[in-house]
Amino acid sequence: PEVGKVGRDTDDGLQWELGAAEAGLAALAELERRAEQEGNEGTIPYYLGHRASCLLALGRFDAARQAALEHLAHAEATRQNGQRIQALYLLASAHAYLGELDRAHSEIVEVGDAIAGDDDPWLAGS
Repeated sequence: PEVGKVGRDTDDGLQWELGAAEAGLAALAELERRAEQEGNEGTIPYYLGHRASCLLALGRFDAARQAALEHLAHAEATRQNGQRIQALYLLASAHAYLGELDRAHSEIVEVGDAIAGDDDPWLAGS
């Protein structure tokens, strides 16, 4: 194809990528459903974090914010500080993309404070 024009192969590739993303989101939803069914509450924040990350990558910022809020709620309910920090980071990212810069800033400051106040070496290196 000519420079600056999108050919059919590119369109097909984009459709495949979007289809793969949708399949990934569906798989995460299924894993979350199973975890709830099995009473495995500890893994749900992990799945929600991945859902929020995928939605951010797809440019679905409102949905990413909602997933990050769910991630944060589950992380707090299960007392998983690392997941809580990740949820705040994802929430700040969604707010930044949505133009809610004051909220994003306060959340990212909270992330920094939480990392500084935690002695987990994994968090310190993140």
